[in-house]
Amino acid sequence: MAPEGGECLRAELCEVERAVKLGAQIDDALDEGEGRALVEQLKVPEERLEAKKALEAKGAAAAGVLPELEALARGKDDGTAHAAIAIMGHLGEAAFPSLLSITRGALRVRLDLAADAHARIGPKLNDRLFRTYVEGAKNERYVAWVALTARRPLTRGAREALARGVEDPDIRIKSRAGKLAAELGASLAPELLKALRGREGALAFATMDLLKRCRDQIGELLLESLDSDDAAIRLAAVTHLPVDKVDAAAALPKLIPLLGAKDFEPGYQARRRLEELGAKAVDAVSAALSDSAPKVRARAAQILGAAGKDARAAVPALI
Repeated sequence: MAPEGGECLRAELCEVERAVKLGAQIDDALDEGEGRALVEQLKVPEERLEAKKALEAKGAAAAGVLPELEALARGKDDGTAHAAIAIMGHLGEAAFPSLLSITRGALRVRLDLAADAHARIGPKLNDRLFRTYVEGAKNERYVAWVALTARRPLTRGAREALARGVEDPDIRIKSRAGKLAAELGASLAPELLKALRGREGALAFATMDLLKRCRDQIGELLLESLDSDDAAIRLAAVTHLPVDKVDAAAALPKLIPLLGAKDFEPGYQARRRLEELGAKAVDAVSAALSDSAPKVRARAAQILGAAGKDARAAVPALI
């Protein structure tokens, strides 16, 4: 059966559209001679800005001059090098190896420019940047970390990089991680809690340290997280819950069951939070003395013992 008239028209329009796109790509393509001429102009201070704008406007079409740009980025002239690095950030994924290679032995300003260039290329590089942060050489790790944590919202890899950064052996990364955590404050907490899922060990401790810094501002989030299905998130929530900043009536039914946690730390932290609640927790904790779980009864008795006079009404149940 012959195609309907409408279908023919759509097919013709598609062909026209493809031709227009191809024509645009040809128009955008950077002639080799033109590219080299623009690179040479970068070396002339009076012509540098216009040449930089022209190469950046070409985007990925200017990738053919990457070797020349890389050479300039390694050069002694700071103005030319800085312009070359900035241009490379507009050339797409093809620039990734070149941007990494120039970090070896580079000064701090050039490293930060390389990080900005990586961040400009976008999220397509996230996996490669994270692997570089974990496995790369010293300056490569720094550039990858800065680039990863520069974009918002933070990706999972960026959240993990931030958590690792707090205890990173590279003081440059450690310092920036601390400043970033302080800058983002409570707004960072949901990201950090997501990063904790399924985690343990050094990374979990580093993330917990970040949460501690903003605990007073995230009480409701931590209270809600006590019900998480993830053990690491529950532990973070019970460890840093600011009981004086949340509704005690809402916190008690969430904290009491944690007294019977299989692992020591969550149960211990739940006991600490209930002790901090003082008289507000006495009735609920007294009721826990009749719980079927020995751990819950034992910790409930410890809490009431710490409550002192506030727990006088519970004495009969303790005897």
